[in-house]
Amino acid sequence: MSSNVTDLAKQISGIITTDIGLFILTTGLLGNILNIIVFLSLKTFRETSCAFYLTSASFANLIQLVATLFSRILITGYNIDLTQTSLFLCKLRPYVATIAPLMSISSMCFATIDQFTSLSIRWRHFNQRYIAAYLTIITLIFWCLVNIPVIIYNNITMASTNPVTWACSITNANFSLYYNRFYISFLLGFLQLIIRIIFGLMAFINVRSLRNNQVPIIRLERDKQITSMVLIQTRFYISFLLGFLQLIIRIIFGLMAFINVRSLRNNQVPIIRLERDKQITSMVLIQTLVDVIISLPFFIYITYRSYTTIKDANDYFVFLVLLSTTNILYYATFSLGFYIYFCSSSRFRKQIIYVLVGIHLKYCCRINVQERNNNQIIPQLTTNKPALSMNNIHTAQ
Repeated sequence: MSSNVTDLAKQISGIITTDIGLFILTTGLLGNILNIIVFLSLKTFRETSCAFYLTSASFANLIQLVATLFSRILITGYNIDLTQTSLFLCKLRPYVATIAPLMSISSMCFATIDQFTSLSIRWRHFNQRYIAAYLTIITLIFWCLVNIPVIIYNNITMASTNPVTWACSITNANFSLYYNRFYISFLLGFLQLIIRIIFGLMAFINVRSLRNNQVPIIRLERDKQITSMVLIQTRFYISFLLGFLQLIIRIIFGLMAFINVRSLRNNQVPIIRLERDKQITSMVLIQTLVDVIISLPFFIYITYRSYTTIKDANDYFVFLVLLSTTNILYYATFSLGFYIYFCSSSRFRKQIIYVLVGIHLKYCCRINVQERNNNQIIPQLTTNKPALSMNNIHTAQ
């Protein structure tokens, strides 16, 4: 009976990981590629350091999806685990799976801090693209060096559940403790959570204070758009790392933001700015609703794993199904950013249409027209001047 339950749990886990994982992988690759295209195509984004951080995060998300989620689908859904036979892949996959999310999180933290300092006269000079490039490169080198033990301590060993098979896992108990408690809980969890909450709220306060300053409309619109994009991405990722506390915080501040925007109609604020503030608030409320729905399974799983242990086959069934579900939702944090922006921001929708149709599609059509013209056979022009023949040549000689 226990073997049947275990087999059923593995079958359900494989279906969840394969079907939902393939959907997340496909949409994530497309969404992050479109993010990169938009950020690199529009001058309003190319000139900002915040867009550079968002582009870096999109690249890191692509690597995370390809290197880890795709291999997870092969392992769970199709029983293709190259890490069991290749020591190089056994060390490379967890190394990339460690660095990629750290780079994504670091880039989003930098983007949040960037939005806080972008409107401060004292700190505005740090918001330069070359500084963003230096910080990104330094951060990448730092994470690569810090996580070298991941390469050292990941090896192919006998599987604990089945001594007949081999598995790629951490062989050092102390490093395993560090990896689970410090890397996952602190680096991926509370550290970036605190940074992004603090600077996100401060950036929100800065944007609110814009109505009291004389800021050009174009710069105001761009800064508010980028800030809203950073904040909704921050709120989405936070939902996977904390439970009801962050939901309460975000609901409270979301309602406060809604009240603030409603109160704008009593102030002397231009209509365009009022509509933008309403748009940002709607993005916040929509994102909060999405986070409440998606983060509940993760919170239930964390609570279950904190207070219970696996005792029998039924517990193992619940554990494996919840693990697969919450793990696949974790990968969704690397794929949904573009679609959240697209659904919640009308301006972003116009920008993506303009980039794809107004820039790249016209460019491709222009290239096709030029190639078609070059491939056409140009007819030879006839003139009244007689062509030279052998007789003419002999006569001339």
